[in-house]
Amino acid sequence: MFDRIVFVSDLVEDHQNASRESLNLEFTEIEYYEDVYEVLSKIANEVIHYESPKLLLENIQTHKDDIVLSIWSGISSRNRRALIPSICEAYNIKYVGADTYTSIVCQDKSLSHQFCKKYGVNVPDHIIIEKESDLMQIKYLDLPLVVKPNFEGGSIGISQSNLVTNHDEAIDLARNLFLYFKDSIIVEKFIRGDEVSFILFGNRTKIKIAECIKLELETKEKDIKDILYGLEIKKRGIYNEINSCITESIDKNLIKKLEKLFFSFYKADIIRIDGRMDENNNFYCIELSPDVYLGKLSSIYKAFEYNGYSYKEMFVNLLQNSLNED
Repeated sequence: MFDRIVFVSDLVEDHQNASRESLNLEFTEIEYYEDVYEVLSKIANEVIHYESPKLLLENIQTHKDDIVLSIWSGISSRNRRALIPSICEAYNIKYVGADTYTSIVCQDKSLSHQFCKKYGVNVPDHIIIEKESDLMQIKYLDLPLVVKPNFEGGSIGISQSNLVTNHDEAIDLARNLFLYFKDSIIVEKFIRGDEVSFILFGNRTKIKIAECIKLELETKEKDIKDILYGLEIKKRGIYNEINSCITESIDKNLIKKLEKLFFSFYKADIIRIDGRMDENNNFYCIELSPDVYLGKLSSIYKAFEYNGYSYKEMFVNLLQNSLNED
């Protein structure tokens, strides 16, 4: 049993009415919050919940000997994911998840791509739109294209309409998103293929879990290979998702590259490396996500379950791992 766990999360009823312009898509749905709170209550003598970093900071002096688990997202700031680890590090408090550096790098999709390439991991051809004059560069990319905010996650700014098949449409969408989000936009080549996530869990010296989870849709109406894994699927749940572990079929050299990438962050604890496997079995990383979804239907839990852990045991491992960093 842990003595006391500090649980930080913002709250929203659900995302059923979400649109591409919704800014709170990373907020914690009540059902997810209740699942996590329930399991934390089973493994700790006390669980204290705060809805914001501000509230954590106001009470920080009472938590010097506690451990922090955050699924808080915030809104409209490229730095928001770094707030909780920064507070914890400033007060020398143990916490689950990525440190400030890792959080900042992974929040920036373009910078994440540079890290991937450094370790030999493929990324789609892409450009960054930071000003009006950058828009014409889009015409040099091969179609089809995906247009999305560079600093957002949780499908914020990303619906099926973000997959475009002509350059003029891509330019118009990039311009509109740039004006709406008032920050850089990434435009990248769409990779047709299987939607996969590599789950890596461990510390600075050891990988404890490394699995590849394949996502499929429980429908014949759509093939995930041809569409975006966007808000319609992630948030509105218009199709049931099926997660399966396919690690045994993955090139071991790719796993080694991803492990080196994981270790380069020093403290990530657990990271989800999302991407596409094309028809030639070439993996392309789309996004690095250390701020992972820990729900019962998540690819994270699928990886833990495949390794023989219950939902409760997954959280025990996550917390214990952060206490024993070496």
